[in-house]
Amino acid sequence: MPGGFFAVGSKILSALYALQVRLVEEWMSSGIVDDNQTAYMLLYYKNPSMFRLVHADWFDVFKLFNSETS
Repeated sequence: MPGGFFAVGSKILSALYALQVRLVEEWMSSGIVDDNQTAYMLLYYKNPSMFRLVHADWFDVFKLFNSETS
């Protein structure tokens, strides 16, 4: 999930945060150092129902949330 973008409600974001904290604590106790992309990918594989992956280019997010008016 390189270049991840999250658009979720606060309930799911809180749950994702709690899972990420547990994962980092697990890694730290095991002497593992990694980055957020690996963490999110692992969290996705462990909890796929929390995610809806959208394959897109990085700039597509700007198209989705562009508020320009003509």
